[in-house]
Amino acid sequence: MVLGASIFPAFRVVLREGSIQSRRAVVSHLFSVYRAAFREISIRYRRYMARSGTVRKLLMQMPSDE
Repeated sequence: MVLGASIFPAFRVVLREGSIQSRRAVVSHLFSVYRAAFREISIRYRRYMARSGTVRKLLMQMPSDE
């Protein structure tokens, strides 16, 4: 099965019955959608890791009760 066809049922019809140009357009569109989603996820992950690293540093700097 083509990547993304299960997510976008209309694309499945185009990929099965469409011309080569329309198939390329659909695949190109899917690629750009996936790339944008991956970029957003990686940005959020980096922010999360930076934030957790900052919290960890603050916790390490706090004086212990011992």
